[in-house]
Amino acid sequence: MIRRLRDLRPGELEGREWPLVIAGAGMAGITLAASLPEDLPVLLLEGGGEHYDPRSQDVYAGRIDGHPYFPLVQTRLRFLGGSSNHWAGWCRPLDAEDFDAPPSGELPGWPFGIQELEPWAEKASEILELPALAETPPAARAWEELFAGLPSFGNAPFRFSPPTRFAARFADLLRDRSALQVLLGANLVGLDFERSRVSHLRVRAFGQAPRKLKARALVLAMGGIENPRFLLNQSLPAGGAPGDQGGLLGACFSEHPHFVLGAFVLEDHALRALRQARQALDPLACHRYLAPLPGEARQAGAIGLRFEAWDPANSDTFRGRLKRLLCARDWSRDLVENLRGEALHCGDGVLKGAAEQPQRPQSRVRLGSEVDELGLRRPTLDWKLQREDKDLLRRQALRMGQELALCGIARLRLPEWLLEEDDHFPLFPQEELAGHHHMGTTRISQDPMVGVCDPQGRVHGLDNLFVAGSSLFPRCGYANPSFTIVQLALRQAQFLRPCLL
Repeated sequence: MIRRLRDLRPGELEGREWPLVIAGAGMAGITLAASLPEDLPVLLLEGGGEHYDPRSQDVYAGRIDGHPYFPLVQTRLRFLGGSSNHWAGWCRPLDAEDFDAPPSGELPGWPFGIQELEPWAEKASEILELPALAETPPAARAWEELFAGLPSFGNAPFRFSPPTRFAARFADLLRDRSALQVLLGANLVGLDFERSRVSHLRVRAFGQAPRKLKARALVLAMGGIENPRFLLNQSLPAGGAPGDQGGLLGACFSEHPHFVLGAFVLEDHALRALRQARQALDPLACHRYLAPLPGEARQAGAIGLRFEAWDPANSDTFRGRLKRLLCARDWSRDLVENLRGEALHCGDGVLKGAAEQPQRPQSRVRLGSEVDELGLRRPTLDWKLQREDKDLLRRQALRMGQELALCGIARLRLPEWLLEEDDHFPLFPQEELAGHHHMGTTRISQDPMVGVCDPQGRVHGLDNLFVAGSSLFPRCGYANPSFTIVQLALRQAQFLRPCLL
């Protein structure tokens, strides 16, 4: 049942205890609600409506105080379905190595191994509408086999969701499941605490007074920026914010830096193999997705590499010939780049990288001084993109370039900015910059001094307050987070089920 909070009568929600309230109707929140027993009363709160609304979206505005980043009001969406409404559909589970213990001196990583999430892989694939990995057609095998001989890099394929828009995918369930109430325009604005529990939560619509509700358990599924922002806006009776015993609430904000690491020119036999593959595969399938193999290469840094080869036929078009002409001289290439505001990549394609960042407590979401319309302090994002990140990108790009030449596949030219040993990075829109992946800000850990939540996503020190989503990630790997978000939500639903019945 889908209703609007502002349309409910006074007292209509307040006169009962809800077994479970979920705040946030995006990937994590909807997956969690859909995975619980059909007869379990659940209240799913969505701050926005069924469609984009500027007034609701403005709640996501905040300040950037660190490395330049996308405007916070633009990098996520605040209506039913959340950021699945502009998600591109890239899916890949984390690698087993992502669950290994991090190097000495770093914060601990995942408190369990990859086998803890594997039981939920099939269901996550179903929810995300993922196709099975297709067998390579014979005409494309020569192109695929070129990369099999790289000593340090292996195949790391992605699967692509349509992409799934969660509000549409689960529309019938959200509307028809009688025990599930979806409230639109329902903004969670505060919590009351009694001993080690959330006793009441306060919810309000724009322009109305808050309503006080009672729940046996509350799950925050509002995203990697909003989860810590909301908790930082709350105060425990003894002082301090929930889950902040170790000072890490909002800390360790991680992204996947996205950059073009070089342009390549294919050897003649590789170009022939690409032409054959183009006849059998769509352009996206002709890209090669690679990652460092376990061992020395992986220890040098987790990174996903996309060998993005362009259509050879384009080189014979007017645009292709013009591009070759402009690429022939440094001055003409520089002129075009200055006019376009983005790099002109020459050759047969580009090598793109998406890297894991180290867990940095100083990279964090904190509260600013400005207050939004609901009375909550807005977030300030202090994202740290540092020389260490650039060193990882350069190290793996150089390794890839050496091996492409050694194996007779291509020659790779790295951009000048990447070769410079400093902390300078090109900015958006000249480069993609990052993946809009907000991770790590309520990290899970057995120890409350090095995490915000326990391995089940329960906020340390509180019996009935949970968090869902990518803010739980204590390490992020290089894979897009959507698949793991859904796996974690399915796992959390199994944990909560016996607690709520």
